[in-house]
Amino acid sequence: MQPQNSPETPPNSEQRAIEHVLRQIEACWNAAANTWDADALSDIYAADAVLFGGLPELSISHAGIKEYFNTYKDILRSVQLRMVDQVLRKASDNTYLAQGFVNFTFQLTNGTTTQTRMRTTWVMVKLDEQWKLLAHHFSNLPEKLPV
Repeated sequence: MQPQNSPETPPNSEQRAIEHVLRQIEACWNAAANTWDADALSDIYAADAVLFGGLPELSISHAGIKEYFNTYKDILRSVQLRMVDQVLRKASDNTYLAQGFVNFTFQLTNGTTTQTRMRTTWVMVKLDEQWKLLAHHFSNLPEKLPV
């Protein structure tokens, strides 16, 4: 994946720094999802974070996000994600945005493996010298125009 200002622009040092943070959070997320650990997954998020994932409800706060991940505990054994084709932006020195796509591999508790690709937005914020997710939105790729 090449972070980008536009498709033709090579990454600069700022873009590489954002990419580094994205990959750090991605690695933490994958480590926690390897055994579908709702506590470890929710620890990646800021206390006041919001998450729009695979359920119709918006999950708000650390507790709400933990509840969201616990919803899947009897369905998912392990999950790995790879953030791809991300457009990276610096909102401030302590806030970065990544928007693009994610490729998921799901190991289900029944032994089945499935894969999917979704649209993504992560807002990453530095709190007490640690990067956390402040906003997380994953959604299915639309099959047609929404009108």
